[in-house]
Amino acid sequence: MTRRRVFVVAAEYSASPRDLQPERRRRDFFGAPHQELRPGEASHLFFRYPNRSDDGRTRPDEWQKAFGIREPIGLPDLLASAAHRALTTLHELTGADWRRTCDSITDMLVTSMPGLDPNERVNIGLVPQALQVQLGLSARARAQFVVGTSDSGAQAFAEAVRAARTAEHPATILVLAGQIIPGGYASQYQIRTVLGEDDQARGLDMLAVGDLIMDVMRRSFDLPPGELESLLARVAARKAQVGANYPAGINAGKPFKRDTPRTPWFDATDIAVPCCGAAATIVTSDDALIEAVASSKSARFRTTPLTEVLGLGDGSTNPDLLHRKTPLLFAPAVYGALAGCADDAQVPVSTFTSCAFGVVHDAFPSIELSFLLALGLGWDRSTERMAEGWSNPVGGLLTFGHALGASGLVQINKAHHLFCVDRRYLLEAESRQGFREDGALAFTTSVGGPLSHIVCSLLRGGHQEQRPPRQRRDPNGQSPISAAWEAKARLLRVLLPSQLRAVP
Repeated sequence: MTRRRVFVVAAEYSASPRDLQPERRRRDFFGAPHQELRPGEASHLFFRYPNRSDDGRTRPDEWQKAFGIREPIGLPDLLASAAHRALTTLHELTGADWRRTCDSITDMLVTSMPGLDPNERVNIGLVPQALQVQLGLSARARAQFVVGTSDSGAQAFAEAVRAARTAEHPATILVLAGQIIPGGYASQYQIRTVLGEDDQARGLDMLAVGDLIMDVMRRSFDLPPGELESLLARVAARKAQVGANYPAGINAGKPFKRDTPRTPWFDATDIAVPCCGAAATIVTSDDALIEAVASSKSARFRTTPLTEVLGLGDGSTNPDLLHRKTPLLFAPAVYGALAGCADDAQVPVSTFTSCAFGVVHDAFPSIELSFLLALGLGWDRSTERMAEGWSNPVGGLLTFGHALGASGLVQINKAHHLFCVDRRYLLEAESRQGFREDGALAFTTSVGGPLSHIVCSLLRGGHQEQRPPRQRRDPNGQSPISAAWEAKARLLRVLLPSQLRAVP
């Protein structure tokens, strides 16, 4: 069976609470495109919940002090804001009228890690239907909630891509992922539920797991403690520096101070902080829509704002870290996701190491290193690439913040922004022109639990100019990348014997 090519055509975030006044949350506000963003409206979009009590509840004066508003922000407000911005971007790229843009959405998938917000006004399973009405989407559009943990954003994205690939008719799917995480004991206790039941009973939490894996790596590679501490400090400083180029993050541009140890190995500057926010991504297999976006001219993007999804992969293992049959250094879910993604894209696994960049889950440094080691890079090359920013060119979750259920979709959005050099979200030098003429490859990863469920994607974008052909991809056929590698191999088989014979 053939499958359609699927592209990301819009990727946006929700507005900061400062810009979500009550009049911007009403249904009539969403009946027209969003006005042009003012300077600063794309900065520090993800935020800390302003509660002071341990139960996660807030008072109007806390919102007033933190953001200058008195009406609290709920998850539906964040999701609607992100969706509105994504629909506006699609509207501007295609030049279609607003009603036609909204009607082009055939499906909507909404996700969040449930159970963290004690202020929920509506059952989270009903949010998709409420958003469908609020955004003015077609009544024929399918609206569905996707349940998940901290990788639910990536999982919803993967489901959307697979649905668009195999749909009988071209599909355009709006994917929304958001999270509200109040500070305090109640929400922190809920976050622990991403671990297996036995791990929780033994007192483990994700911070302890990250530190444990870091210690296992140090012992496995026989590293002096000082060498590891120096590496972690270098990586954290580098991420703080480049994170300033992606101002949407919660810590973007903030001064770097490494003076707050949290675990035997991690300082506060090594740990991605929990935060609130929402992301929206629109994917499509509609050839007419893809060609309209490819033909658009916008000063906002340096390259074509199309990112093709080449492959997707999932990997799973026992949710209880202490019950796994493999050494802690070996992450079977990571290997499974990378292998599945390569198979889906019909490329060798070695393709990942030749990508232009990655957007790797880095809630803790040990998680990011687990992915790099799984690629077969070895310790020295893994740490070198990590320190140079290859696996997170704009700081990762460390500077952006970790919005749990939204973070997997944030990873996709970052890759899209890097590919098309989106000036709304990237502070890039004028000389930056994008990638080579035929684009480049990148991969993203998202993690659920203690490396117990992984979602990986392989993407292609950054084309200076692109006119996608009206054709469907045959999954049994050969991918362009593997065909190029085989052509090189055939050429080497012809040339190498004569070259070797000429060597005295």
